[in-house]
Amino acid sequence: MNSNFSRIAYLSVRQVFVWGSIGLLLVTGLLVTGLLVTAQAWAEPPPVKLPSESQLPDSSNQDMRGTTPLESELPQNDRSRPRPATLDLPAEGKLPVDDPLAVQRGADENVDRSTDHPPILRLNHAGHQAMIRALDVSEDGRYCISGGDDKAARVWQKQSEKGGWKHFRTIRWQVGRGNRGRLNCIAMQGDLVAMAGNGAMGGNGEVAIFNYKNGNLVTVLVDNKDGHRQPILNLDWCPSVDARASQLLSQDMDGRVLLWTKDGNTGLWSGEVLVRPDAETLDTNTASLLLPHRRFAAAGFRTSQEVLVPVFDRFEKQDQSKPRAIWKLKRIDLVSKKEQNVADLEFRDCARQIEASRKGNRVAVLDATGQAQVLVFDEKGAFTKRLAVNDARTRIQSLDLWNDGSKLAVGTPIAASVNGANVARQQWWGISDESLTFLAEAYPRFPVGPMQFANEHELLYSAARNDGNIYRNIDSPTAKDPELAKSKVTLDGVAMRASSNQLPEDVAFAPSEDGYKIRIQYPPKKGQESSDLLFDLKTMRLTSPKRASEIGKTASHDWLALEESIDGQNVYRLYDQKEPRGATVLRPEFHGRGTCLLPFSHTDFTAGNDGKTEVSGVLIGTAGRNNVYLFQPSRSGPARLIRQFRDHSAAVRTISVSDDARYLVTSAADGLISIWNCEGVFEKSEIQNRWGVELAVEDRTLVVKSIDPAGPLYFRGVRLGDTIRSLDWTLNDGEAVSESEPSKMLERLKDVPFDIQIVFRTNRQGRPLPDFQSYPAWRPLATLFVDEDREWAFWTPAGYYDASFNGHQRFGWQFNRGVNAKPDFFRAAQFRGRLERPDIMRRLLRSGSLWDAMRSVTQFGGLPPGDRAIVSQTDARPIVKIVSPVPGSGIVQRTLTVVASVDVANGDRVEQIRAFASSVPAISQRSVPPPDSEDGGTWFEFEFKLPTADDLQVHVVAVTQSGVLGSAETVYDGSTMPPATRPPKMHVLAMGAGDYSDSRISKLDYAANSARRFTNMLRLRCGDTYQVSAESLLDRNATSPLWRNCADSLVQRISSTVAPDDLIVIYLCGHGWRDRRNANWYFIPADADYGRLMDDQYSDCVSIADLTSLTKLPCRKLAVIDSCHSGAIQADLRSDDLKSLLRFLQSGLVLTITASEGSEEAAEVEEKELGRFTSRWLDAMSGSADADGDQTITLKEVVAYVEREVASDAQKDGLSQHPTASPRELIETLHLPLVSRTPTVSQIPSVYRED
Repeated sequence: MNSNFSRIAYLSVRQVFVWGSIGLLLVTGLLVTGLLVTAQAWAEPPPVKLPSESQLPDSSNQDMRGTTPLESELPQNDRSRPRPATLDLPAEGKLPVDDPLAVQRGADENVDRSTDHPPILRLNHAGHQAMIRALDVSEDGRYCISGGDDKAARVWQKQSEKGGWKHFRTIRWQVGRGNRGRLNCIAMQGDLVAMAGNGAMGGNGEVAIFNYKNGNLVTVLVDNKDGHRQPILNLDWCPSVDARASQLLSQDMDGRVLLWTKDGNTGLWSGEVLVRPDAETLDTNTASLLLPHRRFAAAGFRTSQEVLVPVFDRFEKQDQSKPRAIWKLKRIDLVSKKEQNVADLEFRDCARQIEASRKGNRVAVLDATGQAQVLVFDEKGAFTKRLAVNDARTRIQSLDLWNDGSKLAVGTPIAASVNGANVARQQWWGISDESLTFLAEAYPRFPVGPMQFANEHELLYSAARNDGNIYRNIDSPTAKDPELAKSKVTLDGVAMRASSNQLPEDVAFAPSEDGYKIRIQYPPKKGQESSDLLFDLKTMRLTSPKRASEIGKTASHDWLALEESIDGQNVYRLYDQKEPRGATVLRPEFHGRGTCLLPFSHTDFTAGNDGKTEVSGVLIGTAGRNNVYLFQPSRSGPARLIRQFRDHSAAVRTISVSDDARYLVTSAADGLISIWNCEGVFEKSEIQNRWGVELAVEDRTLVVKSIDPAGPLYFRGVRLGDTIRSLDWTLNDGEAVSESEPSKMLERLKDVPFDIQIVFRTNRQGRPLPDFQSYPAWRPLATLFVDEDREWAFWTPAGYYDASFNGHQRFGWQFNRGVNAKPDFFRAAQFRGRLERPDIMRRLLRSGSLWDAMRSVTQFGGLPPGDRAIVSQTDARPIVKIVSPVPGSGIVQRTLTVVASVDVANGDRVEQIRAFASSVPAISQRSVPPPDSEDGGTWFEFEFKLPTADDLQVHVVAVTQSGVLGSAETVYDGSTMPPATRPPKMHVLAMGAGDYSDSRISKLDYAANSARRFTNMLRLRCGDTYQVSAESLLDRNATSPLWRNCADSLVQRISSTVAPDDLIVIYLCGHGWRDRRNANWYFIPADADYGRLMDDQYSDCVSIADLTSLTKLPCRKLAVIDSCHSGAIQADLRSDDLKSLLRFLQSGLVLTITASEGSEEAAEVEEKELGRFTSRWLDAMSGSADADGDQTITLKEVVAYVEREVASDAQKDGLSQHPTASPRELIETLHLPLVSRTPTVSQIPSVYRED
């Protein structure tokens, strides 16, 4: 069944009538507040207030207020006319009240305080993956820190005055489901950053302070008595920097303002309440009315002795609308504790932002109606003047004040149309004590979010949408006249790029005669007709559809869901066209708004039905809980909730069902695509659909009689024959309940609400097992992630995975360690040896469960329950610490000694340890005794010769005997190093094999020419940057003995003189081969024997071992691999054909670029007598890759150009070829020049250039 999806659109009453048949429902009196309709436009639902849905909360702290009623509690009169809901619609011409930057309350969010900290899967990117809510810049303008909905802070470093910004590090804090862990505010001072938001571990009220240069947690500010109980919205450091003491202001959604002070002698922090929460200072009714006006918070230091805080004054009535809150601005003297209002200044609705200049003589204020003002104070602190931003066209929603108070930047929502495009306004104003002067205006094509001046002429800002980019505008310092200045302000584009994780528009199962394929449809990019991808779940291969039949069609349907009020409670009622099909137990205010709906058809082969296909269920995805619910519709009575699917961390966007109805696939705003087992769901019993088991009472015990390996309880460790001795859960009123009588336990497990979490106590063969907690909800069979770079990863909840060349670096697991400890994060790459199992992942959907897939693989010793495979790997990891030098230290020599410690689990030992400085290996290493003050561990000392780098990245990697990897990284200041003593050298070793002595190996016409032209171009173009020497082995000379001789000779010749800035370039062009037994990769030389290859004998091939001596040299290495050619002697190209080679090169931080993904053919271009990949590489080196026009071509620029142009060329020919670079993050951050000047085309001899 090729299913379709439907998006929920939230429409005003005026808009509803355009939907035809929906209008008939309104005529009959159904006042609709939310619709599930077949619509292609995405409408993001407003955030909702949710009760807690923590993963494994402590049983003593469960608060289930507001949970869904049982089905029996729903009204039975299913056809009764719904009661009209009151709609609060804005007047025409007014902007919507749902501000994307506003923060929703979290009072009902429970906190996971259990001692069991399960692994939480997290994507791992340099850039943001969701909307940015907070932004700050260091006082020297060299660092920027951003945070928001993706729950991690990114530290960015400015590369130069004229240059851009680069990712410096990621700082992670505790996270949970839903909004828990979201960062709402960030404040920098010195080397410290304070960050806070919707707390995940310590209620909603902790402030975490990190040293952002080394990433260490400094302290966590929590006050269990008077501290924050709601999400924190605002932080501000005291402007006076004291080396011994600091002060920090924090404000939450309840209006509570705390002043945190660090004791100069003890270093301890204490909190003082400056403003009490609304519930303590106002009557209950007023405090309740004020809740909607607390979506923003604004409080801050004016000087080191004075704080400005908006305080509620009164409500003003408005005609035919809700009362408007009016606020006064209060000055609080921190010495005398005296308070006074700032003249007659008032804010309407709520105070949105307060920014003070460094001296406190000017303060910019903004309220929720979009009015911005600058307050002027004299030297004695007296308020003297108020300056308003007078622009009737502009409703301001964000601002920033330059440090000296001379400039104001403001940003708006979408507010104008320029050249047919809807744009926002971003304005610059000059400030004097007497007036504001308009300076300039720019027009971003998105609503402007938080903004910060990096310096007087550079402004950084983000979008008030799910964007993830940080943009910058540049102001000309010479512009005087406003009109001239307007032309000089430029939209400089993206300063700090979001992750390459683009949200798909649609995800569905594609038609497939063999196995299952997922179609992923992205918004078309400029100049492209389609951005569709296909992921084959049998071969683990990512391709582009070549035929329309591979894409399939999305069918239409007439099902919808309407939000209605029944006995005072809003629920969703299902409709098949106009016929009611039952009310659901979904309550929008608790479960979140519906986002997509899909009727689920299945074929009934039972007696009397003869294979009749009908709609047996309706799937609804939500935003808020982010779950998918499967209902069985009914013509009389409520729609029955059959099964709940729970794993997404953001709004579900699409749902699809496979043709055989065995699987669902869903996509969500978290960027993930999940696959769920739903085989036989309509034939299973109530308890099977909830828990994946059948139970029976035998000998006064509750026994597991059967269990589904894909079900919830199997994941938690329950097995056939286990017994359940007791259950604990919490009622809606908070009462804790226990049950141990077998028959009653069986009944409770059948009818417990789907939102209740049960504590299970079980036995196996009479012995108690560890207690666990579970919802009656199914986890995904597997989850898929694909980014814009075509890197992908496909993993199970138990941790086993397969991934593309760099995909294992793009995700990992976070472990929360409590409110007073920094969480741990582990990339999947660290456990590649144990958890990367492509053999298992290829069998997953064929088998239906991870257990069955693993049973079909030989040498499998058993599946640990749940996520124990991940936990055991993290417990076994070596803990690596770089002891000295201190992170951030300045380097004044071209050598460096680094000391690191390694702790390993009991019974394990360090098998291998390596260290690198900006990709250059250490010249020596030795074990050293630890200092007397240190207990245990193994200590190592590394000696480096240092490459040229402003930011010197030292990376220490240890691998244990059990195959688990641990690492540590730190950054040193290399800008103070003396210059190198000699120019760098480039050593090129190239092999082009196309003319094979064995006729059974297909010839390649242009392999030798590609190697020749590549080598000649490096000689010509890199001569101004390097002293170039090159050796080429072409056609019949391209043999493995000659290769080994050349490689050994090169190592012997340069090993004593090699310098860290030298570059070894390895180029291989010809056929590659994958060992069918172990997936090892080999390069086929000209003298290879086809018969020996078929017998798995590879002694006459170039192997990974033949590259080892080169990779160990203490300099940089670049490998260029052009081996997946058309006419390949292994016909079944697979995505992991090159993986063993790439993984080996990655382990040695060898920079690598391949001509294509392992499953693609690398095409040749007849008219150029070159491979397409090499042809574009030569174009790049000839000057085409110089994107910034600085006359220097770096490896990063070459990679970007070659990847883009080769993919484009292939697409024009109806083919698919995507070069792949690795390690991606190293290439992005490493400044490696290849060409130092760019000649004109006429300066390049024709033998090297393309006409």
